[in-house]
Amino acid sequence: HPWDGMQIHSPRMVLGETALDMWALSYADPQLARQVITGTFTDAIAANVPCVREDGSVNMVGADGSECGTAPMWGFPFHAIRSIYSAAGDSLWIAGLYPYLKNYIHWWLENRTDDQGWFHCNNSWESGQDGSRRFLVEGEGDPATFVRTVDVEASMAQAMQNMAFFAVLAGRPDEVDYWNKLAVERIRRTRSMFVDGWFRDWDGRNDQPILFEDFYDPIMLAPLTCAVASREQIEQARAKISYIAENLRWLQWPPGLLAFAEAAWTAGETQAAARAVCKITDRIYKRTDSRALLFTNTDDPFSYRIPGIANEFWPVDNRPAGSENYGWGAILPLFIMRTVMGFRENDDRSFFLAPSLPEDRMQIGKTYGVENLAYQGMRFDLSYAVQDNRTLNVSLVPRTRETVSLVVLDSAGKTIARIDSDQPVQFKAVNGERYRVAFHAADAPLR
Repeated sequence: HPWDGMQIHSPRMVLGETALDMWALSYADPQLARQVITGTFTDAIAANVPCVREDGSVNMVGADGSECGTAPMWGFPFHAIRSIYSAAGDSLWIAGLYPYLKNYIHWWLENRTDDQGWFHCNNSWESGQDGSRRFLVEGEGDPATFVRTVDVEASMAQAMQNMAFFAVLAGRPDEVDYWNKLAVERIRRTRSMFVDGWFRDWDGRNDQPILFEDFYDPIMLAPLTCAVASREQIEQARAKISYIAENLRWLQWPPGLLAFAEAAWTAGETQAAARAVCKITDRIYKRTDSRALLFTNTDDPFSYRIPGIANEFWPVDNRPAGSENYGWGAILPLFIMRTVMGFRENDDRSFFLAPSLPEDRMQIGKTYGVENLAYQGMRFDLSYAVQDNRTLNVSLVPRTRETVSLVVLDSAGKTIARIDSDQPVQFKAVNGERYRVAFHAADAPLR
């Protein structure tokens, strides 16, 4: 299978990075994105999808000799797969993936739970958060199996919920109850790890929460990202979302921005997330679009970066941003589409449009759009024209001559627009509100 080499100077296959890269690629080439994800699992040398070089050698080995792959909250692969499926509707793809996804979850249950059944990572590498102080160890590869990780608990709860959904698509309805029961237990555990208004890891050695001051890594929002937190917990976490949005040092890495942006959607804080995404985009695209070499230093011949090439992360200060030509450094369009344009897929041949333009973008006469969006085998153009400081004129233009039906519903479920033709659909929307668009062939019943 084709695979995601991640970086040109030292190619390697990593599940977490691949999930993010292919999620972004799926907007442009959904078939290739699905092929790469399939190969990532089917060609893996073990059920946990260890990180490997192109020659097959394992490249992430813990201090205790464990051959590691990334944990389920790094890139949220199950979340990405569900999203890609919903946009494409390819049940055969899910059926082919199903046994590998099942083996992945079982591997983690068998190899990464303690005597009380709590999930952990072997080391900080496996978590994707190299050297994070949340693991209470010195070395990046040192065992940290005593740290019960709330983000793994939450991402596994979501993975098990998704598996219940996938089981039907894969022709295994007999396994739905099995996955649902596993998910219920993981949700219970996740919610129990909420202390003083924030989700915490737990020290298994003394059964106490691990408390830090001024440490708000967005990955700790995973229970909101995965929509498994309680309503009360979501409400209490809102203030942290606004705080992180205004302190971009917490959002310099793509996986952290993903956890944050999806959590903001769950909490109804899309405006805060959109402001953060736009600030990051403005900063990084200026560097990407530069016409001169960046960060040149005559004392360090490797300090330069070439414009037009993605870097590993998005630092707030002006310095080399990790590895050059790193795949996930190029996924800002994913966040623009999901968070600012608010285009989000559902499983029932419908999608959300939730425009969330920051105040400084709401300039009368300005138009923002995405061309050639793919959804359920069809393509269309989406644009928002600013009418005043809160109103947008939304336009959906099909790129097909096939007659389609588009039904637009507001947040209360009231139909505000409907058309059965190949002509554009237009309606007025309030910036920051959510609208649901049911999209199907005109002769098919609306579900």
